[in-house]
Amino acid sequence: MTTCIIGDIHGCHASLSSLLDLVVDRAETMVFLGDYIDRGPETRRVIDLLLALQQEQRHVIFLKG
Repeated sequence: MTTCIIGDIHGCHASLSSLLDLVVDRAETMVFLGDYIDRGPETRRVIDLLLALQQEQRHVIFLKG
C-alpha cells in the first residue's frame, strides 16, 4: 500500500496540482495534514480540488490543522 502525505498547501493551487500530477496514480491513500488555505492566492480552487479528489472515490484523509 502506497501512502502519500501532503501538508502546508496554504492556498497554492498550482503547486498542489503539480504535486498531484506526480503522485495521484501511484498513491492508494493520500493524507492531507491541514493548512489547506491561508496566505495563498487560490484558496477556493484548492478546496474544490480536494473535494473533487474525495468525490472520485479515492481514499483521502483530511486532517484539521
